[in-house]
Amino acid sequence: MRTYIFPVTLAVTGAALMIGYKMEQKKQIELPATPGVTMLGGKEAPLRSYLKSEDGRGGTSSSHLTPAQFKKGSIDPKHNSNFDKPYEFFHDRLLMLTQCLHTGACPFPNRDPKDYEVAVQAEAKTTLEALTTWQKRHHLRDARVTALMVNFLTFENAGVKQEALKILATQAPHDGVLEPLLEYVIEYPQPEAIADGMSELQRYTTSEQKMKIDETLEQVLRTGAVNAAEQVAKNIGPLINEKNRSRYVRVRDDLARSPLSEDIYEALSESLGN
Repeated sequence: MRTYIFPVTLAVTGAALMIGYKMEQKKQIELPATPGVTMLGGKEAPLRSYLKSEDGRGGTSSSHLTPAQFKKGSIDPKHNSNFDKPYEFFHDRLLMLTQCLHTGACPFPNRDPKDYEVAVQAEAKTTLEALTTWQKRHHLRDARVTALMVNFLTFENAGVKQEALKILATQAPHDGVLEPLLEYVIEYPQPEAIADGMSELQRYTTSEQKMKIDETLEQVLRTGAVNAAEQVAKNIGPLINEKNRSRYVRVRDDLARSPLSEDIYEALSESLGN
């Protein structure tokens, strides 16, 4: 599996959080001294202070908390009071959860590292569900949203990935999202989020983006985990066009020669329409 760094810098408590994504090891966090800027795929966008509410009056932010002070369980995704909260409430809480995952310093069950990780990811899913509902009412389109959601594509919990994809679908597509989307959702041996990921891929339409998508999908179909490849084959129909159809016909014909690929072959044949 290839390794790459996808920089996302998010302002928090007067510093910026740089998260580098690595498939082979835990994400590494550094704190450079460049506040107030989001870096997404190497591009910068000025941001308002994360420690202010939408009306600029300021207020309490979870970014003032240390991981040890973080309070879990305070969000009900279905509660109407969520609609009145500023976006920064969700942003800061989610940003803190990414820190919780890597520091191990938040008040979640920690009898062993796995229990702790599962608890943090469950809390992230709950918070993302609340933000998904909030977003349906407020329709915020902001580079901060995209930058933050990319973090959650790398979480192991499929539900976290799915909620992040729902929110990404409300934002403008960004070329910086495509590679982590392909690596952590489409190539990842966890099929539950792949259908949502395949839907998101439909929004990436430049020639270069389509080429990268086709290369990845072919690789998954030929050599990926069987359950992941089957989900790709089932959901690839909307991504097949006159230019790439022959490519996937060749893949299907090659799969016919392997009895281990029968389910993938049948799913891809159905998506091809023959």
